[in-house]
Amino acid sequence: MLRRITPLLPILLTLAASRTAAASSSETEDSNDFRADVLACEESLAHLERCCPGFDARQVRCFHYEHAYTDSGCDSYARGGSTFEHPALSAVESACIMQASCEELQSRGVCGRAQRALPDRTSSSWSDDPAVTGALTSTSSPDVCP
Repeated sequence: MLRRITPLLPILLTLAASRTAAASSSETEDSNDFRADVLACEESLAHLERCCPGFDARQVRCFHYEHAYTDSGCDSYARGGSTFEHPALSAVESACIMQASCEELQSRGVCGRAQRALPDRTSSSWSDDPAVTGALTSTSSPDVCP
């Protein structure tokens, strides 16, 4: 019986180790680009390209991404972090752009503000280790469409 188990021992040890490692961390990720806010952003960019001479929609990110993780290391301290990115043009701004005529977009300066729009992005990290400080960074743009 022992001879039958001996060849399986390395496999069983590997499985046990990977299960232990998986139990000490967790991770979630969402990059659904078929969300209503992403589609509205892309639609408004197409409208801006039609209305605004020289507008380059490739420079504006209509992207959704969320990533969060936690981890317990060998030092017994827990740590984690998250990153969130939402389209540079919110659903409200996209609706405003779609309802405006080309003349309105140009005269109100929407074309220029939209071209410079940055995605709403937030990143954070934390640790329960008193020697490690957490961090929070965030970027966003002023309102694009009045």
